[in-house]
Amino acid sequence: MWKTDFSIPRICTFLILPFVLHAQGKNSFVQMAKKHMYPFSFDTSFHGDGWEKIITAAENHKYFLLGEDHGAAEIAMFSEELAKRVRFDLFVTEIDSVTACITKELAAKTSTELDSFTTNHPSALSFYSAQEEFQLIRELTKSNADIWGLDQVSL
Repeated sequence: MWKTDFSIPRICTFLILPFVLHAQGKNSFVQMAKKHMYPFSFDTSFHGDGWEKIITAAENHKYFLLGEDHGAAEIAMFSEELAKRVRFDLFVTEIDSVTACITKELAAKTSTELDSFTTNHPSALSFYSAQEEFQLIRELTKSNADIWGLDQVSL
């Protein structure tokens, strides 16, 4: 159950913040960054003050945006760990809606069936063809999150 809603004032504050920081000078920006830096680390799982702040933010907001970089397994691993701790109702991703449907169906299949599909159609799942990326989809479908693809249909 979501506890708070995303608010317009928060968006406006976020958009204005870089201009305010620039006007105050670089020194203020560095000081503010140091004051609000919360490190976290990973060995077999994520931990640290920064990780707990991320979990709290994800639990307390209706919308949670993850930026990503294609082909970086760490982003998918981070997202999967987040999905294990926080239940998401919806995952919106940069694939097309057809691929999203196929990916959801494959998430329920065995590893052998998935391997067969990816052997016959090596790049059909876009970046979810990578093992770490697909594991994120499996974790999301395990918790009954819906998966929406909003990109154009690819080959």
